[in-house]
Amino acid sequence: MYYEFYIDIFFLENMMLDYIVLALTGSILKWKRDFRLLFLAAFTGALGACMLMVSPFRGIPAVMIAGYVLTAVLMVRIAYGISQKHLLAKGLLCFSCTAFLTGGIFQAVSAQFSFSVPTAAFVSAGVLTVFLRGYQGVKFKTQNFYDVTLGFHGKTVCVRALRDTGNQLKDPLTGKPVSILAYDAARGLLDKDAKMFYIPFHSIGKSSGLLPGMTLDYMNIRREKDLQRLERPVIAVSKEPVNRDGKYQLILHPQLLDE
Repeated sequence: MYYEFYIDIFFLENMMLDYIVLALTGSILKWKRDFRLLFLAAFTGALGACMLMVSPFRGIPAVMIAGYVLTAVLMVRIAYGISQKHLLAKGLLCFSCTAFLTGGIFQAVSAQFSFSVPTAAFVSAGVLTVFLRGYQGVKFKTQNFYDVTLGFHGKTVCVRALRDTGNQLKDPLTGKPVSILAYDAARGLLDKDAKMFYIPFHSIGKSSGLLPGMTLDYMNIRREKDLQRLERPVIAVSKEPVNRDGKYQLILHPQLLDE
């Protein structure tokens, strides 16, 4: 018994799958993607796979493994211009895991449906993309939402907060990072002794404006089992809800969580 092996079809199939896996890798790691470089990297990977298949050493497992690892490293470097060792290792690990998952889904789809190889590849990529988007959504919710307690003049308010990297608001006088609190939540803290001041801001759709601000006594940020206490934090009060669905009432400045 013998099998017919078409090197041109093998090359095209590998190039297509490598392109999909490289694109997914960049999406997962949030690396900037240049589709011309992705194509070049996928072409290199397919060429390397073909060279390994026709190599006289293809029966030696160690040589084949080393060849595939070297090819994967070369693809990641070409696709994303990575030279730092730690980033390259991160990219290689993500590429390998993505290739493993895509390959597994591809085999399952091919076994269950009579799809052509290109169709099965794109279906596999679609299934994995949906899974990854769902995972990233859950990860975002678990890593970016916090329970926060605000204290001012003996009063406390407990709110749900979102860490938003888009919030770059700072007090122009002190340079302190400013978090944004919805007015409905702020009412529990305000009193006649509160010294309010105004903080200029810029946002999309509105060139400039002023938000009333105040300096609290403290802010406790709970992250799972960890509790972070900040003294004299600055907040701005928004008349509009900071979230339409009411899922959170405070937009945390990301710098507060990096301290």
